[in-house]
Amino acid sequence: MKHDYTYNELISEIKILRNTFDIVRVVDPIICKVISEEILKESDTVDKLMPELLSAGLTGKDGFCFNVWSNESRCSNCISARTLIDKDFYVKFENINKNLYYIISKYINVDGRSFALEMVKDISRNFIFSEDEMFNTILDLKHKNKQLITDPLTNVYNRRYVEEHFINSYSRMKKLNRSVCLAILDIDNFKEVNDNYGHRTGDQILNYLAESWNNSLKDYKNTFIARYGGDEFIIVYESENYDEFQKMIFDIFTPACSYSTDENGNNIKLTVSVGCAGSDEIESDEFYDLFNLADNRLYQAKASGKSAIISK
Repeated sequence: MKHDYTYNELISEIKILRNTFDIVRVVDPIICKVISEEILKESDTVDKLMPELLSAGLTGKDGFCFNVWSNESRCSNCISARTLIDKDFYVKFENINKNLYYIISKYINVDGRSFALEMVKDISRNFIFSEDEMFNTILDLKHKNKQLITDPLTNVYNRRYVEEHFINSYSRMKKLNRSVCLAILDIDNFKEVNDNYGHRTGDQILNYLAESWNNSLKDYKNTFIARYGGDEFIIVYESENYDEFQKMIFDIFTPACSYSTDENGNNIKLTVSVGCAGSDEIESDEFYDLFNLADNRLYQAKASGKSAIISK
């Protein structure tokens, strides 16, 4: 499969593909932008034009790639992000307004620049299904897509979402001078909770905290929470305002330290230790360097007596 193109080669292939697909477009899934043919042709490096792309809407009719699905934010099951990470191609089904779409995302390198080439086809008419069968098929596909990136216990994002959809995005955002804030939250003495009250109660506590934190984050754009493993969660906030991020963490920290009552009437005091870090604090564009900084601060919070936030 061909991945390396000159500008002229890519434009020729797009023209051919448009005879088959309803939508053919070049996307940068890291910043969720549709890249127009004019921008591809006129810029030596798209990265140099990113401030203009982000502020002046020079990326075509829709601008953001998720607009075509009537979404207001990045698609949670974005195959183009994974395409860029693995330098391969992926396919998925998507639905909108009861229509079923077949989507192919292919990694391309255009004169040394990496993008995803997305091809979309409405296949609703090609399925020999009744309307009810089509509807059930769509629901099943949406459910399976969500399952892949969702923690089954807490219903927040899982580690797979972080590793497949965010880590590569982080590297690109750093190169574009976009800032990211990270918090690692770890429940104090959680093993003792499981030992003393049972794993069922432990699961209830994980659900309680995840729901509490997730609801608190709804007031903030460009943020998400994921269960990274066991009793450890991470919160990611795409913003250069580290002070605002720290305030956000303090706001959600208080309810996490209140009492929770399990179904047996036991009062359990919950405390949480948190380590925070901002990408502007480090020069590296590797996500795990940011993660390690936050993790070291989490360790300091634990060593200081737990139930603490260390952010500097």
